[in-house]
Amino acid sequence: MGPAPLVTMIDLRRNNLDHIRLFLASMVFFYHAAILSGADELSWIGKVISADLAVKGFFVISGFLVFMSYERSPGLGEYLSRRMRRLYPGYASVVIIAAVSLFWASDLSASQYFSRGFWRYLAANLCFLNFFGSSLPGVFASNHFQAVNGSLWTLKIEVMFYLFVPILAWFVRRWRPLPVLLILYLFSLVYWHGLNHLASGPESFMARLARQLPGQFGYFAAGVGAYVYRRELGPFLGARTLLPAIAVIVLERSAGILFFEQAALALLIVNLGFYRSLGVNVCRFGDLSYGVYIVHFPLIQLLTQKGVFVGHPFFGLALASILVYGSAFILWHLVEKRFLRRSSHYLAATDAGFAGPAVAMVTEERS
Repeated sequence: MGPAPLVTMIDLRRNNLDHIRLFLASMVFFYHAAILSGADELSWIGKVISADLAVKGFFVISGFLVFMSYERSPGLGEYLSRRMRRLYPGYASVVIIAAVSLFWASDLSASQYFSRGFWRYLAANLCFLNFFGSSLPGVFASNHFQAVNGSLWTLKIEVMFYLFVPILAWFVRRWRPLPVLLILYLFSLVYWHGLNHLASGPESFMARLARQLPGQFGYFAAGVGAYVYRRELGPFLGARTLLPAIAVIVLERSAGILFFEQAALALLIVNLGFYRSLGVNVCRFGDLSYGVYIVHFPLIQLLTQKGVFVGHPFFGLALASILVYGSAFILWHLVEKRFLRRSSHYLAATDAGFAGPAVAMVTEERS
């Protein structure tokens, strides 16, 4: 295979973003499997995989795709409808199914379980207010962590991104994109560094608050910038930006400082996503990335509670993988795809199967 041709402009019709999203979701899954199980044999996974970096990668991709979705939508109502139909049906299904079915994992009676704590969990999580109810009565009490689904905290940030995009688009149209995005980027950095400076530890209130908005806006803004300036970025894709981007990410994370990681991560994702198409239809069986992300945490917690990882950690990891990817497949086919338009890229990719090199069409349905 010869060298890749010079990219003069990012071609939105051919990309590897589906592959990247599934890879990032899998990173979060395997990281949590190592951490939640508490198995010493799996601890190395938590050292070589960063769930934090994967989540930030999702924010960058969201900036790219969601801003594009807004630009291609005929109106604000249609834009919001598309976004919520993509996000909420699967999310709500996982929250409700977990809340009801985990009664059998609780050591409480039905009257004790379906009590105030149950309804608080259900109401809080259905409204994306996970911090008001992260656990269920008597569930996972003996685990290292008691949260039912600790991955859902990022979804409220996604929703806030969705709501902020129309405002951002107004500012971008009124002024040039670069100063608007740069101000947002710098404000996010000041917020993140300021709160972490006040934090007493990585899990202190200030540190956890720094991980919320606007601390993540820099990644979203970098993704928006990559979309807005996709024509200008095209000729620079390849080793000239890929290798420096990787170096910046490694160096800043090793030093514990973040100044250019947001932009570097956007460059990394754009390079991997658009420099050369892999020509493989990763959505042959549906878009599993979102499902993997929202179902894996309670399944790992349940297997941990049942002692599956004790003595046989790799069997536990294999069983968790089967359950997670299988559940994501079921969630996609029974819930998620039923709320999407027929023009959705994911429905088209699933219906096409694997008949040859796939052309990943980026449409407004993506998130």
